[in-house]
Amino acid sequence: MKPAQLLVTISLMIVLAGVSPCLYAQNCEKLSGEVGASSRWGSGWIDLAAELRRGERLRVQVGGSATKVLIRVLRSGELPDDPVGIVGEFAVPANRIAEVVLKEDLKSVKQISVHGGPNPWGKFPLGSLNGPATLLGVERCFP
Repeated sequence: MKPAQLLVTISLMIVLAGVSPCLYAQNCEKLSGEVGASSRWGSGWIDLAAELRRGERLRVQVGGSATKVLIRVLRSGELPDDPVGIVGEFAVPANRIAEVVLKEDLKSVKQISVHGGPNPWGKFPLGSLNGPATLLGVERCFP
């Protein structure tokens, strides 16, 4: 098989498998920081210092047994006990990676977190059987 035919065959196999070929060509970086979790609140987080931009995508690897989660980006001056910085509610897919495209620039980010459980902060009913969430890792992908 010629190299060009091989490339077309491999690309077709990837598309038929339901995986976008450009998924692996994206410019992503793993965010690092101090990871924490709270079994009491059914949440997990990573403490870091970052500037995030509109259009960037966060790929959040969710642990725990939550089937739905809130993803939050907490900025300097915001308190973790307050329900602020929520960027979305997500059903956790089979691969346990929830993705969110940022709709605005977020400066002075100090924490990214996931929140599971039945009703985070008593304001976000995710379901009485929803389990806790932990955060296993975060990737930032550039547009």
